[in-house]
Amino acid sequence: MLGLLAVAVAVWLLIVLWVAGHDAWLGIKIDDPYWPLRLRSLLVLAAVFGLPIAIGASLLVGLPLWALAERLGLRTRRAGLLIGALAGLCIGGLGTAYTVLRLVPGQMFMSDDEVIIEHGHLTAIGWANEGWNALELALLGALAGPLAIHVARRRP
Repeated sequence: MLGLLAVAVAVWLLIVLWVAGHDAWLGIKIDDPYWPLRLRSLLVLAAVFGLPIAIGASLLVGLPLWALAERLGLRTRRAGLLIGALAGLCIGGLGTAYTVLRLVPGQMFMSDDEVIIEHGHLTAIGWANEGWNALELALLGALAGPLAIHVARRRP
């Protein structure tokens, strides 16, 4: 369990750092005179909302996969990599399901001048964006899986 919590916090931190540098509306630019305030706001929002979601998703998806891996005797870092990627892909799939279920008829959403949601349905670009998000989470899971194995297997 400690391994899963360590992974949840590590992945949350990676996502916060990525958003801080790349997100169009939350992006932190050093030449902006308000960047310390923006960074503080981002960290507070991420800590209040993002961290509980990251820990919950990690436990919801990670505990059953961890139990399955233990039962099958998969305790190597390579197994952690594969199981972490599977967990990240599952979390990405849950995020896509959430996005699809909360669509409202007539809703429209644009990102970077591209329509992602039109008339309450995901467009092809929207589906590609959701798939890309799931692949990013699978990559983060693949990076975090060996960390979970390492934290869980270390001796005090």
